[in-house]
Amino acid sequence: MSNRRGSNRWGVRAPRGQRTYTRAQVLKIGAAALGSGLVALNRGGDASRAIAAAPELSGTLSITWYHSLAYKQPETKRLYDQYMALNPKVKIVDDVEPTNDAPAWLQTRMMGGSMSDLYEADSVNLVLGVVPKKWFVALDPYLEQPNRYVSGNRRWRDLIQPPHLLDQGMYLDNKTYVFATEYADWAIFYNKDLFKKVGVTPPATWADLMAVSRKMADAGHPAFGLAGLRRAIQPFGTVVESMLWAGAFKHGPDDPYVMSPLDFCRAVKAGRYSKTAERTRQAWQLIKDFSQFWARGTLTATEFRAFTSGNTAMWYDNTGYAISMQKTVGKDFEVGIFPIPPITKPSSPLAIGDSHTGIGAMAGGHPIAIPTTTVSRGTLPLALDFLQFYTVADVVYPLAVAYGAVPAVVGARNLPPLVKQSYDEIIARQSLLGPVHFDLSPRLSRGEHDFLQGYLAGSLSLEAATAQLNQVCHEVADAALASVGLS
Repeated sequence: MSNRRGSNRWGVRAPRGQRTYTRAQVLKIGAAALGSGLVALNRGGDASRAIAAAPELSGTLSITWYHSLAYKQPETKRLYDQYMALNPKVKIVDDVEPTNDAPAWLQTRMMGGSMSDLYEADSVNLVLGVVPKKWFVALDPYLEQPNRYVSGNRRWRDLIQPPHLLDQGMYLDNKTYVFATEYADWAIFYNKDLFKKVGVTPPATWADLMAVSRKMADAGHPAFGLAGLRRAIQPFGTVVESMLWAGAFKHGPDDPYVMSPLDFCRAVKAGRYSKTAERTRQAWQLIKDFSQFWARGTLTATEFRAFTSGNTAMWYDNTGYAISMQKTVGKDFEVGIFPIPPITKPSSPLAIGDSHTGIGAMAGGHPIAIPTTTVSRGTLPLALDFLQFYTVADVVYPLAVAYGAVPAVVGARNLPPLVKQSYDEIIARQSLLGPVHFDLSPRLSRGEHDFLQGYLAGSLSLEAATAQLNQVCHEVADAALASVGLS
């Protein structure tokens, strides 16, 4: 069993000997630091020598935010302006990714040597899935060195809290290729006014969830929904499945163990984890039973209108939509969130009451990678320095909360209630199987969605769906292990 565990809780105070600064102080410190150049981040490797040699930053930094959707906001311009004020010889430009075929766009750009300097993929596995092609820079040597924008910091990676969140950017070779300072995850949003009207409270267990759903149905309201065509079935199903597999891999319900990609592949090949096993079968049967209370059209829904209309009581979605969802609702009703409630013995004899429901906080936030073309172009020092600036709590805070994400960095304070709750109850408590779906081939998450959806829709039997998905797991594991010379 891996020792990658996520037990640390988020603290708003910086560690001893380390403090963060206001935006004005960051600007002043950064301007003073320009003349001294960058610290050497590593003593080995061409890329690290390039960054150590940079006395002053200059040039153009191109950035691709995922489809440029989340960053069409004034906070982005403010970030750029702040950084360029510190580095007057630097220009930042947006390099927009098309919305129709991100993998093809990525391949074309990499093959042509024209990839942007910083790339936010729509999912972590778009980066990790091509690690064998050597398209992205391993960030570990740089994360081990100081962040020049935070006084007293000795290791850049220590600014991310809890530290295990960075593990979600790691491949089977134990190298980190994806970095993030903003995180979001999946939770159940609920209509507080409707709950009060029906006389129910957020459920504490799966059995309570079923009871609340039945009361909603009796009152004439669909209890639950999700955007089926946006593949929301996969995260929901994976969390429920994780709760029943916890008994096979965890020491107890509070054990924070999360499967690494290597753990997962080895467990699949050794037969310790199988989609045809009773734990997965019972998890899917629980979801099937719950689906009787779902809003009509849930399996093919594309957005949250069924919930924001005020008729559906609960909606499963990314916590990054917390702000926009409340704005859409306006004053019609108050929105709250809660995690998928733990499954306990009354619902399944295999349950241990595991309450970890995070599905991959890095993938839900803004995962950023540095293409290797950035190194050959000579802009690696600039890309790394921008990410260091972006890691300062007072810099990342306005961007994160405008989107509804969590600035999971030391020094972040005064988060909006829904954002803070999503961190405390979900992001800091990652599920057993959740993150691995974003660390391995997209075939795994697509298969999880497609076969579970087929079973829920009645087009596939439980036996056929789980057997076909199990085959996908073996194929993904074989390919991933082979890519790092393992079997």
